[in-house]
Amino acid sequence: MSVAYKTLKESTVGTLISVKGKSQSICLTIDSIFLNKILKDPLMSKASIKDLDGQVNDILKIININCEWDKLSDYCSANS
Repeated sequence: MSVAYKTLKESTVGTLISVKGKSQSICLTIDSIFLNKILKDPLMSKASIKDLDGQVNDILKIININCEWDKLSDYCSANS
């Protein structure tokens, strides 16, 4: 997907991301509170945690956001 325009903003839900491509638009919400709860769950294996973390970060890279999901609030502040 070639990204023409993207906006990021923080809310009480998490990070809201709107991406406009050449032929379609995508809206994502990254619920960092929920992700943090999952990653701190003692029943989650380290491999599962690493996989989930990697998947979310891969999605961000696809839409040209060069930041890890747990640092998005800092990224939003620096790029607004």
